[in-house]
Order: sequence, then C-alpha cells, then structure tokens
Amino acid sequence: NCKYTIVDLPQTLIFSFIHLSLCFPDKKILFVTNEEEALHINNNYDIILLPPIFMNYLKGKKYDVFINCASMGEMNNTTIRKYMYFIQNDIKIETLFTLNRFLNTVDDNLISLRINQNECSVLYDDKWNILSWEVEPIYCRCPYIDATHARYVEIIASRPEKQLTNDEKVNKSTELLQD
Repeated sequence: NCKYTIVDLPQTLIFSFIHLSLCFPDKKILFVTNEEEALHINNNYDIILLPPIFMNYLKGKKYDVFINCASMGEMNNTTIRKYMYFIQNDIKIETLFTLNRFLNTVDDNLISLRINQNECSVLYDDKWNILSWEVEPIYCRCPYIDATHARYVEIIASRPEKQLTNDEKVNKSTELLQD
C-alpha cells in the first residue's frame, strides 16, 4: 500500500514506466509530461513519475522515505545545491538514504570532469539526525582490485519534528567526530 514518487530524467522515467507497469499492472501510475498533469499529483496515484522540471509541484508534500543513489554525483555543484535546498526546505522527509560520491579524486595530470561535482555528500544541514554513515560501504567495494573510481558515502538520517538546541547539536557533533 505504499505510494511512490520517482523524480528522474524523462528518458529514464520511460524505462521506469514500462518496468513498473509490467510488474504492477493494477497500480495507478501517473507519468507527468505537462503542467496540467502535474496539478493532479495527489493521493489518487500509486506511482508518480516526475521529470525534474515539475519538482515544484511537490512543495509542501511529506515523504516517509527519500532515496538518492549515485545521481547527485553526476550533477554540477550548482545543481546539487538546488536539489539539497529543495530536499531540506521545500518537502518534508521523515527518513533519508543517500549513496553518492564523496570527495571525488581530482588528478592534475588528467582532465577531470568531476572537479565541480564534489558537494553532493557534504550539504546536509544541522536539522538531520544522522543515524548511520559509512565511507565505501562493503557493497561498493571491489574484492579483486583496488578500484580507481571515486569513493562513495552512505548516509542514513532522520528529520525529527523537534529540533535540537545549539548545545545539543555541538554535543552530537562531538560524539559523531569521536565515532
């Protein structure tokens, strides 16, 4: 009985639409392609497929879980900042799971496309309660060779209704640093 909203590139959403329609033929799916359809984002649909151009129609909505895996690291820092602002200020998220690049390796001897794509794992504001985090979680490691790809960080966090005081935030930060 879960409801899903998937925000992705239109080209990718086509594959999601086909796959989900085949797997869940009884589910009511809305693939938003214009503003008129975006106005109908409500509880009447089980699955909403939404291109980023229509994200503003999600403002004020509440989500139990937000998941982002390996896509913010493909964005430039300006775009990452816009997404993180939206996630932290325009929608209400109870629990968050992200897995994105962490501190991209930049090699001066190579042309690095990743030099301006480093902020996706460091823009969390102080309202998150970090439940768990791990650099290079085991499922991202290659057991055979030392990979040359960027490191990833997994972050699991909650967004509690009651916010911590500044002193509590300092204490929590100290605990996390010691951990």
